[in-house]
Amino acid sequence: MRWEIYDRNDKIVYTAHDKVDADMMWDEYGDGHYIRRIIPCRGCNENEGELMYDAYGISTGHWCYSCYDSPKYPYRKDRYDYEAYGERLDDNY
Repeated sequence: MRWEIYDRNDKIVYTAHDKVDADMMWDEYGDGHYIRRIIPCRGCNENEGELMYDAYGISTGHWCYSCYDSPKYPYRKDRYDYEAYGERLDDNY
């Protein structure tokens, strides 16, 4: 995990690898700057990951799209269609 500090023009001015360092540098840069936590991909640990879910809606962690579309992603991607298999609890047909 890393933290990036951006200026008013959305350009990275500093990258930190721990929260304490990021907070100290953010205080140093002052107003107009913002900090963003970057969570890396579970597959490659390089790209920024996005929270993904398996076929049942259970979170599988943060994955970049290239790893998600590759064999590195070990979870089911197809969506389970509850209505097609008669698994409804309500009476509204």
